Amino acid sequence: MGWSLSRGERETMPDEAVAEPPRTIEELRTLALSVGRDEAGFSLGSKAHDVFAKLVEAPEQSAVRTISELADQFGINPSTLTRLAKRLGFEGFSDFQAVFRKAIADDQQYFYSRQAGRLMTTPSAIALRKTAWK
Repeated sequence: MGWSLSRGERETMPDEAVAEPPRTIEELRTLALSVGRDEAGFSLGSKAHDVFAKLVEAPEQSAVRTISELADQFGINPSTLTRLAKRLGFEGFSDFQAVFRKAIADDQQYFYSRQAGRLMTTPSAIALRKTAWK
């Protein structure tokens, strides 16, 4: 049984959940891949799996955006994200989001590299590079 994630429709999912929730971003990625290959021992509907995969693909956004912002981004209700988190074995969305926050906080190199990359692509940085090479 899959989910229906369209706004205004009743959202349903199977009762079974992961016994032990993933505790690292790597475990979340592995679980997302396993679900996609039907190797996880449980299933998600295709839309639910897509949302799960997108959350894992962008851990920095998943870590800092509110549940409402993420739900709006995916065109779903915030309660759907809570149900997804519970389906994956978490107490709720905040516990699920804590995995993303920990991954970003623990990986200072990741954080600083991303920040440097963002700074290098600002209009002023691009203009500075162009004038520096003349």
